[in-house]
Amino acid sequence: MDKLSVNTLFLSTTSPSQTRRLSLVPPFTKSKSASPSRVSTSLRRKSMIESLGVAEARREADEKRNAKYAKMERQREEVRQNIREK
Repeated sequence: MDKLSVNTLFLSTTSPSQTRRLSLVPPFTKSKSASPSRVSTSLRRKSMIESLGVAEARREADEKRNAKYAKMERQREEVRQNIREK
């Protein structure tokens, strides 16, 4: 075998180390984020059938949370107003 055919033979086959290295790479998959977004949660909720009691409890919790944030925003605005007046 001449030198050219030996080189061609080696170049045409993959070496075992390359094959091994490539096989260790996991196939690419889109990873999910650690904390799912609110949109996907709400879509998942809507797709599930829930009892009236659960729906009512969720609505009350949402109202309570919204009231809490509205109160916090009012307090922030009062602080801003006091700073402006000084």
